[in-house]
Amino acid sequence: MSLNMSSESLHLDPALDLQVRTSKMLGLGIAFSIWPYFGIAAVFIGLKCAGTIYFSDIRIRGRVAVWWCLIIGIVQTIVAINMMSPWIRLPH
Repeated sequence: MSLNMSSESLHLDPALDLQVRTSKMLGLGIAFSIWPYFGIAAVFIGLKCAGTIYFSDIRIRGRVAVWWCLIIGIVQTIVAINMMSPWIRLPH
C-alpha cells in the first residue's frame, strides 16, 4: 500500500466527497466571518453551502455552520461598513 494516495482514491463515495467539500467551504466561511472586512465572503459561502445542503438528495451535515456564516457574516459586514463610513461619502 502506497502512502502517496491521491484524493480521488480516498473519496470513492460521492456522498463523502460532497460532505468533505462542503465542510471545507464552511470552514473557510467561518474563518472569513471572524474578520470584519471578509464578512460578505462568509455570507456568499454560507449561501452556496446552504443551497448544497438543503437542495441535495444526499444528507449533508453543516446546517449550524451555514447559519453561523450567514448571521455572523452579515453582522461583520455591517460592522465593516460602519468602520469605513468616515471615508465613504454618499451623494446627497
